[in-house]
This record gives sequence, structure tokens and C-alpha cells, in this order.
Amino acid sequence: MGYGLQTQGFDQSLLYGVAFNDPQSHLYELLSSVGYEVESEYTCVKVMEESWKKGNSLARNLKLCCLTLDELMEKVDDIVELARDSFSTLLPDTSGGGRENVLELIDLAISVPKPYFHHKICYDPYKHYSHIPEFIEAWKEADLENMITVFPMALERKTNRLVGMLIGVLDYYQYWNGNYISRVNVHTAMVRKGYNGMGIFSSLNNFGQATNRSMWGLTYYEGTAIWSKNSKGVNNDKAISSIFPHCKPIRRHVVFEKRLK
Repeated sequence: MGYGLQTQGFDQSLLYGVAFNDPQSHLYELLSSVGYEVESEYTCVKVMEESWKKGNSLARNLKLCCLTLDELMEKVDDIVELARDSFSTLLPDTSGGGRENVLELIDLAISVPKPYFHHKICYDPYKHYSHIPEFIEAWKEADLENMITVFPMALERKTNRLVGMLIGVLDYYQYWNGNYISRVNVHTAMVRKGYNGMGIFSSLNNFGQATNRSMWGLTYYEGTAIWSKNSKGVNNDKAISSIFPHCKPIRRHVVFEKRLK
């Protein structure tokens, strides 16, 4: 996934799906000494706010939803197509949207038994979010018992076309330790070209957090492997401006490259 070598954030708790290496290994210096150069930098950010103001309303021609496994499987090709439409060719690694990868992410979302979610701390989402009709509509139309909540989507109402999506990965470290799962790796955020600036990403964040907090007790969200810049001086300003204001950078990784003669 192009994470590379971790350079900052060693004091943070491990999160499933995020690379970690021994801070005392001196790998950075070793790779630099044999001719490798830093090609790209990635940042992981802790989501500091549960609700972003821009995400409390959505264009009327769009709707939010979470699907059941069967419904989601019918959307796999649409998810792959959305990924190809969303990710820039400037990215060093664009393999994340492949069909096999999407199927793997779905499997990760459904493989944790329900007793590992902390239902006791959940609250009534209908009462808590009564001021946001888009959320209420989405929940009323959904199969609440069986929907996959770490895959919140935005669809066009008339065509059902997928225009935005977040993909979350549960923290399997907590599961393996026998603890309730409360942490989510926000693995992928996608908005279709032509739909930027419409509050879709913010709405997906708010809806995803509201759904997962209230129904599963998932309280920690970290956006991972956000491409920050590369050696050619290209910065991912769009991601930085849209995500970083709501978040705190807590880990950094660098990817090395070596030109062969």
C-alpha cells in the first residue's frame, strides 16, 4: 500500500493496517547511505471532531447509505470504478482500488464477531441526530442489523450512482487481544470527479461516525496513508486542505526509491 518507513509517531498505539518499524533501527540512515532517496511522504491523521459543520447537509439530489453484504457485493464493480475515477495518476501507488483489494476490505469488515463491539455505550441515533434528516432517512431505509457500517456511501437519488465513499478497517489488534473494538483505520476516502466541494466527504465522515459510534461503539478514527508530497515538489494540497483542518497529524511515513542506471 505504499506506506514505507515510519519516521514519526512511534509513541502512538499500533493500528491495524498501518506500518510500524523499530525507531532505533536506523533504517533511514542506512537506506540513504546506499543511494536511496525519499520519493514520497505519507501522513496519518487523528480525526479530532465527531461532526464537521460542512457535513450536516447534503445536496438534495444525493443520499447517504450503508449497505448489507449482499447489496455491497453488487456494488463492487462500482467501487472499483469510483476508485479509478477518484485517485490521481500522480499517486505513487494506485493499487488500492483493485477488485481483489476491495473484496479483502469487505472481508475485514465482516469477520469480527458481534460480541467484540461495545454495545453498552451506544445511544439512540434517531434522537441524537434528529436535526439531520439525511441521517434519519438513511437509517430508516437500511437493514440496521446487517448493514456494513464502515462502508458509508453517497449515491445519486435518481440513478443510484455511487459518487462518494469511505472505507474503514477495524482495529484487529484489539480483537486479537480480546478487547472491544473501538478504533477504525479510515483506509480510503473517495469522491467522484465533478462532485468535489459539495460537502460529500464531510457528510460521509459525519454519517459514518454517527452510525458507528451509536450502533457499534467505535469512537477512534484515524485517516491513514494520506499522500502529502513527493520529491518533485508536488504537494497533495487538496487532501491537506480538506482533511487536515479537522485532524491532527500523528504519524508520518516515507517511501524511498533508487534509480537504476
